[in-house]
Amino acid sequence: MKLLQFSIVLENYAFPGILLIGTDSHTPNGGGLGGLCVGVGGADAVDVMADLPWELKAPRIIGVHLTGKLSGWTSAKDIILKTSENGVLV
Repeated sequence: MKLLQFSIVLENYAFPGILLIGTDSHTPNGGGLGGLCVGVGGADAVDVMADLPWELKAPRIIGVHLTGKLSGWTSAKDIILKTSENGVLV
């Protein structure tokens, strides 16, 4: 485990509601603490540090209503994979 993963928690860099931009591949792990934590490339990081406008493209929001029960070793990831395999009618 890299130092960044510990620092995010121990130094209170990530917390509920924060928008955190980082260049490490583990940056999104901070999302587990309730923030929106995005890993970016160097050019985007420079823009953020220079206080330039930074765009984050977001997909159109859709609603999915699932019914039934998970069985056996089924996980949330299995649901995501199955849903994306079949597509979602909007």
